[in-house]
Amino acid sequence: MPLCFAPRDWQERFVRAYQTNLKKNFLLEACTSAGKTAGALHAFDSLKNVLDWRFLVVVVPAEHLMRQYAQDAFNLFGLNLSYSGTVRSIGRLPTPEELLQQDYHGLVVSYQWLTSSSNASLLFNDLSRTVSGKVFLILDEVHHASSDLAFGQACETAFPDRIISHRLMTSGTPFRSDNKRILGNWLTYRPVEENAYQCIPDFQYRLADALSDEIIPPFSFVTMEGEFAYRRGRAVYNGRTFTNATNVTVRIK
Repeated sequence: MPLCFAPRDWQERFVRAYQTNLKKNFLLEACTSAGKTAGALHAFDSLKNVLDWRFLVVVVPAEHLMRQYAQDAFNLFGLNLSYSGTVRSIGRLPTPEELLQQDYHGLVVSYQWLTSSSNASLLFNDLSRTVSGKVFLILDEVHHASSDLAFGQACETAFPDRIISHRLMTSGTPFRSDNKRILGNWLTYRPVEENAYQCIPDFQYRLADALSDEIIPPFSFVTMEGEFAYRRGRAVYNGRTFTNATNVTVRIK
């Protein structure tokens, strides 16, 4: 373990849970500011030699986060990740073989990059040639990817089972407002009512835990004057404050 990284208690418990439950697909639910990035990288760093993971691929939900993720990986664990995406001088993404020869441990791309042109297929081809079966994949804030939409379809194209050794998916909110499943072939769902399903994380660290551990400061929601309407699922709430709001059930035909 790098000297510069001192894991939080929950991160240590998460990695122990991950080490004892090494399933192909693992979902970590952790609230904002809890340290999901460090927790996920800690899992990779602690097992990369034991499981012979030769290459790390991270997918993040925005272009500007690629550099930030790579910097965190280097500063916390000494991991060198390429994050520049398509290199103009060669007109493509460097291959895993090229990156390994330059002492990189892997690369960071975005969901947007994967959906551009034929990038998902090209990355699949590159991974299959040199590091097939030796890739550790982190899908950061995985709720952005649905199997019914472009982000999820690109992930399924680039990272099929025969290429990926293990997938670690992270999210602070493992659900979607459009009620579509998040990569339903890789995550576990249980039915909660007719045509409604709930995603089941393999490890949870929620807002109440972070407050109790004093990782985040106490906070409060302040209600404001004025009318409002709030919809959650089939229920619509109307009122001037949350305490006097009335609930109206909407039946969708």
